[in-house]
Amino acid sequence: MICFQENMKAFRELNRKRSKKHHPCIWLTCHFPRKSNEFVATPMDYESPDLVFDILWFMRVNFRMKSTKTYCEKVIRNFLSFIFVLGLFYTFSIRMRSFIVEDKGAMIVTEMLAFLCSIVLWISLNMQRHKIIAVNGATISDQMFPTIYNNGNSRRQRWINLISLITISAPIFTSALSMVISKITGEDINKHLTFLCFGFQLNVRTLYKYPILFLLRSFDLYICFASSQMICLLFSILSYNVHIRVKETEKQFETNVKDTNVLYSSSKALKSYKRMQKIILNLEKAISLPLFYVIAFLLCELFALMSNIIHLVRRSNSSSSLCVVVSATLLTGFHAVMLIFRVSSVEESYHSLIRTFVNLPDDNLSPPYVKELLQMLKLLAYHDQLYLTAWGMIPVRRGLFLTVVGTLATYGVLLVQFT
Repeated sequence: MICFQENMKAFRELNRKRSKKHHPCIWLTCHFPRKSNEFVATPMDYESPDLVFDILWFMRVNFRMKSTKTYCEKVIRNFLSFIFVLGLFYTFSIRMRSFIVEDKGAMIVTEMLAFLCSIVLWISLNMQRHKIIAVNGATISDQMFPTIYNNGNSRRQRWINLISLITISAPIFTSALSMVISKITGEDINKHLTFLCFGFQLNVRTLYKYPILFLLRSFDLYICFASSQMICLLFSILSYNVHIRVKETEKQFETNVKDTNVLYSSSKALKSYKRMQKIILNLEKAISLPLFYVIAFLLCELFALMSNIIHLVRRSNSSSSLCVVVSATLLTGFHAVMLIFRVSSVEESYHSLIRTFVNLPDDNLSPPYVKELLQMLKLLAYHDQLYLTAWGMIPVRRGLFLTVVGTLATYGVLLVQFT
C-alpha cells in the first residue's frame, strides 16, 4: 500500500512537471497541485493582481511563487501597484482638467467613467483573487492534461502569445506610429504635449519634444486600456479552460453509453454532471463581480473612443490622434468580442452536456425505483438554468454582442445629430 501511494505521488509529480513544462498557456494552473513551499493565496491575501506575472507566464517566462516571497518580488509587485495607481490618477487628472478648461463634453465624461471602472475593476480583482485560484483547483486535474491540452496545444499557445504580445506592445506601437505620422505631416505636437502636461508649456528643443510625447502618450495609453485588456484576455482563457473541461466530460458521457453496467455508468455520469455544475458555480462566484466592471469599462471606453472619432473626423486636423483612437478602438473591440464569446461558450457547452446527460439510456436499470429516481434527476437537469452573469445583472451570452453594437450605433447617430 505504501509503495502504491509513493508511485501515485511520483506519477502526479511527473504530470505536474510535464504540464508546467509544456502548457504555460494554462492560466493559474501553475498553482495546482499545491506543494507546501508554493505560494497559495489566502482570503486575507489582498496584494496586487499578478497580471504582469501571468502575462510573462504566457510568454514562457516561468515564475515560481514561494510562500516566503523574496525582497525583489515584493519590490516589483509594490512598484507595479504604485505605478498603476499613479497612472490612474494622472490620466484622470488630465481629463478632468480638459473637461473643465476645454469643455469637450461627452468625450471626456465617458473617458472619466472608463477610468472609474478601471479603478473599481482593480479593487474587485484584488478581492476575488483567492476565489479565482479556488476555481482553478476545482477545474484542473492531473489526469486531464494528456487528454485535453496535447491536441493542438502548440497552435493555441502561438495564438495566446500573439494576442498577449499585441496587447502589451499596442500602446508603444501606436505611440511610435503617431510620432511618425506627426513627423511626416509636419503636425504641431505642442498641443498634445500641453494636454499631457496639465496645460504647461515645455520650453525644450523640438528634438526632445518627440521622446517626451512618446513616453507620456505610451504611459497614458497603457493605463487607459492595456491593463484592462489583459484582464479580458485572462478571463477569456479561464472560461475557455472550463469550456474544454465540460466538453471532455461530454465525451465521457458518450463513452459511458457503451458500458454494459448501466447502473455504474449512470452513477458515474451523474457525479460528472454534478462536478461540472459545481465548477461553473465556482467560476460564476469568482469572475462575476470583476466581469461586471470589465464590461462596464469596455462600454465606457468604446463610447469615449466613438466620441473621439466623430470629433476628430469633423475637425480633420489631427491625423496622429486619429491613428491613436482608431488603434485603441480596434484593440478594445477585439477584446470585447473575445470576452463575450469565450464566456458565453461555457453556458453553451454546459447545455450541450445537459442534453447528453438527459439522453443517456435508462431502460435496463433495475430495480424500478432507481430508474424513476434517475428520470427525476434528468428532468431537474433539463430545467437547470445555470449561466454566467456580470454581477447577476447581465447574462453573458452571444446576444450581448448585438446589444453592444446596437447601443453604440444609436449613440453614434445621436451624437452626430446633436453636434
